[in-house]
Amino acid sequence: MPRLRRFATLLLLPMLVSLLPISGVRAQQGSGMPLEPNRVPIVHRTDLYCAGVISKRQVSPEFYVVGGEKETEINWYTTSNVVYLNYGAKHGASVGESLYVVRPRGKYENPFTGKDLGWYIEEVGILRIISVQRNVSTARVETTCDTIRIGDLVRAYSGYVAATPREYAPLNRWDLPSGKLSGQIILSRWNRNYMSERDVIYIDIGDDKGVKLGQYYTIYRDPGIPEGPVGRGTRILRYDDDFPNRVDEYRDDRYRGTDFSSLRGKKREAEVVDERDGLPRKVVGEMVIIRVEDKAATGYITRVTQEVNIGDYVELQ
Repeated sequence: MPRLRRFATLLLLPMLVSLLPISGVRAQQGSGMPLEPNRVPIVHRTDLYCAGVISKRQVSPEFYVVGGEKETEINWYTTSNVVYLNYGAKHGASVGESLYVVRPRGKYENPFTGKDLGWYIEEVGILRIISVQRNVSTARVETTCDTIRIGDLVRAYSGYVAATPREYAPLNRWDLPSGKLSGQIILSRWNRNYMSERDVIYIDIGDDKGVKLGQYYTIYRDPGIPEGPVGRGTRILRYDDDFPNRVDEYRDDRYRGTDFSSLRGKKREAEVVDERDGLPRKVVGEMVIIRVEDKAATGYITRVTQEVNIGDYVELQ
């Protein structure tokens, strides 16, 4: 009899469990997307804090790295290394304070239009002060974007908030211009000419034009030969045929190439390209704004259909 009761209990147990309230499991059902209000940031932490800016505001050269704990062995510093700053108690330094290490690279202008955009400033790393004396302080390197060197400037730390991803939507590769705010890619981090996902880029429009943090922009270019920022007018051998006598060499009395034949080569090709109008623009990617300055902004490429070039255009979605 006891064995029979145990057997009956085992049969009833699944039914009893099914009647219990379920709270956390159903949050993942339905759409397949978590229902929590906060999503994972789309920009990685190192990309966010190492992005750099083109700013009209210069960095004060008053405080900088003056040495390091191992300067007899190395002349550059990275994560966990200890450095010394000419920023002490009399300047307001305090233990636990965080500082940005930055490296101004000089004035920068749009290379295509000559528009003055300000100073290009690289962000090299983040320090945390661990000891303070009257004239100097000692800090530990917590984050590095590049090796820190003696002479690099330091400035007050300000945290950045990364944009959160949107609901996924296919990228329309042949959409028409919307007429919204537009600009041009004029520089990339590490001075790359060709960029892809997770690359940081800089555009020639900023707060004065209405650029805001978290805005998404379509990256595109006009179709042409060659593609990219170089115009057709600079094309080498624009009107030169690879085979000057191609029509004469590849014809007979019955099959003759006409003035409109594709056998005419590059000369005919150039004429057609110059006369065509109304072609759709070529969408090559998408970016999100992660920093905004007066006349420029920093973007982060979220996805691409092919490589992105310096000189490509961006338009607010």
